[in-house]
Amino acid sequence: MNIFANIGFSAADAATMTKTLNTYFALWVTLLIATILSPLHIIFGDLGMIAAISVSLSATGIVIFQYLLLYHCWKLIPASIARTTPGKAIGFLLIPIFNLYWMFVAYNGLGKDMNKTFLQRGVKFHVDESLGLKYCWLWLIFFTGYIFQAIGRENLETVGLNENILPVVIFVVAIGSLAGLLGFFVLISFIQTIKNGAIALLKQDSDAEWREKTLSNSSLADAQYELGENYLLGIGVREDRDAAMKLFLLAAEQGHIKAQFRLGEGYATGQGVPENMAEAVKWLCKSAEQEYAPAQCELGKCYSYGEGVPQDKIEAVKWYRKAAEHGEPDAQYELAGCYLDGEGVAEDETEAMKWLRKAAEQNHENAAALLMEIEEKYPN
Repeated sequence: MNIFANIGFSAADAATMTKTLNTYFALWVTLLIATILSPLHIIFGDLGMIAAISVSLSATGIVIFQYLLLYHCWKLIPASIARTTPGKAIGFLLIPIFNLYWMFVAYNGLGKDMNKTFLQRGVKFHVDESLGLKYCWLWLIFFTGYIFQAIGRENLETVGLNENILPVVIFVVAIGSLAGLLGFFVLISFIQTIKNGAIALLKQDSDAEWREKTLSNSSLADAQYELGENYLLGIGVREDRDAAMKLFLLAAEQGHIKAQFRLGEGYATGQGVPENMAEAVKWLCKSAEQEYAPAQCELGKCYSYGEGVPQDKIEAVKWYRKAAEHGEPDAQYELAGCYLDGEGVAEDETEAMKWLRKAAEQNHENAAALLMEIEEKYPN
């Protein structure tokens, strides 16, 4: 039985998405070229109106297919890397004026985030990030020229332009037009590059070779856990929390302590599985009873705050202490807090300071800050 049959991105899905991206790109380029050549309609006098309508429809199609391509590329970037969501990346481009800023995020940011994804997954591909940046600046220059052209035409039709200003307007409009033309070619190169990058990610995502390598080098439970970590963090494959939790469950049922902990975290936060604190406590407890310090600390928090179990400060201290003695800095910090406040244990400043120092020595920021605050308040 193949336990991975329903997990991840299938080769068929990858092929379908690859075909979709190639189709969108072909239609986009066709419409773009048609629009660039549109001034030729001047040659055909009687077809002027028809040509104008065709240009408008082509321009609309360009925007639609361009945004569809961008949207699908953003969808392939793991949430842990992406600076925005696919919906926001495209939606904010439709907001007038604000989109002058946002295009630097949607285009230049896409190139940067795709490269981070390639690096994380080991994909041998690189997007020239400067292309997105160049397009944004060229578009801004074109937009400036368009504004100057509109202002110049308005003034010329009403009061006329000052002889000293007219050359400036003509120059800016000319530079804007040139930037617009260059922008077309830069945009084609950029869109083609990110499309090819997306296809490379899809190919990597559907490749089972790395799964087989993991299985051949580990026991089944270990392999399931490692594979779950890959899906959870987007390492070597697209980020997929649902798939990660399925794998953690398989490993957890075989007693894998780290998988049990991850599963407990998933149920506590509702990521990859429905939020269920009772289930979270169940799996955290299984892991904690096998002396896994992070699970012991989280179980202590459940008892401290009464999440998934009746609130019990004494039981919380018990688990904090177990984890703290195993060197878990977060547990050491929490245990120190219990000693300071006298919750679940007799108030003892000496013990509190001892555990705060241990946590601070492991670079626990909250512990270090609290330790400094106490020492400044009570220097002796």
